[in-house]
Amino acid sequence: MSAMGGEKALQTNVASPPRARRPRASTSPWLPSLFGGDHQAWFNDPRFDGSFPSRVLPFLYLGNLNHASNAYMLHALGITHVVSVGECALVPPAHGQYEGSEGSSSCHVFPGKGNQGSLWIEEREGRIKVLDIKGVCDDGIDTLEPQLEPICDWIDKARAEGGQVLVHCRVGVSRSATVVIAYAMKHLNIPLVDAYLIVRSRRLSVLIQPNMRLLYNLCGWEIKLARERAGDDPHKLRFELARTLSWPYLAKEVHALNEKYLH
Repeated sequence: MSAMGGEKALQTNVASPPRARRPRASTSPWLPSLFGGDHQAWFNDPRFDGSFPSRVLPFLYLGNLNHASNAYMLHALGITHVVSVGECALVPPAHGQYEGSEGSSSCHVFPGKGNQGSLWIEEREGRIKVLDIKGVCDDGIDTLEPQLEPICDWIDKARAEGGQVLVHCRVGVSRSATVVIAYAMKHLNIPLVDAYLIVRSRRLSVLIQPNMRLLYNLCGWEIKLARERAGDDPHKLRFELARTLSWPYLAKEVHALNEKYLH
């Protein structure tokens, strides 16, 4: 065996020293007080179905009502802000199960509350901020058109504060998906189709399906953003509008895209 070969064999046989594990940083300063000695209590709770919200952007999650109701999981994921679209997760505990002091961050949940926590308590105590959008049903009649801009501004403010935002409705496929698509369009400066496909791909095993009224809202939102980008320049406006798809064509393509999954 050559000297070089022996050296290679020696290097192969010598085990490298084990790497020291880096301590896992707490995602929230309230985790120890919320979970006590067991930070995974919410994970073992029988009401937890094993699903998690989908991270669409580094600071933006899309999920359902169960996700928003599991306050301990929100803290474990580092979520600090919640946008509720038509479905409110702010459910007060039963009488006698909550005791809090006005102006203080201390609270006590009496036995029987379970291991998921309460978004109502977290919002009341100032640990999670909630934007509760009421009166929007997933019925193909209600619209999100007037709410899209203020919601996007609220999410932008949360991002500027270093927050993590969960947007949810009941299932996380229509109303909340519409909001996340609208935000992606504005934040990433991309067309509706691109934003739709990004959110669809990040939602993993859940098929997003904004109803036709909400999809039409997104078409209007795309035109609004195009006009804002163009300003007073008519040539730029024509260029921006050329990137958009007509409503009939978009509706047809989305139907074709989803048809094989819905039958």
